[in-house]
Amino acid sequence: MIRPYRKFLSERFEGAKVSNIDEIRALFNEVDEKLKEKPELEYSSLISSALGAFSIGYASEKSKRVIFIQS
Repeated sequence: MIRPYRKFLSERFEGAKVSNIDEIRALFNEVDEKLKEKPELEYSSLISSALGAFSIGYASEKSKRVIFIQS
């Protein structure tokens, strides 16, 4: 069963290929550009969900890394 956040990510990054380092960098840069950092919106010990982060457009550095790995 695909969880809602996995469905969201698979639809969001449909067709994204990560077969070499340049494509991995491009995917990370896309996540980094789309999500702005605003630390006052997050608790330092919590990580935003991908759906929540993309809905509001903000995520901490830690959250962006987790979202990138999940993609």
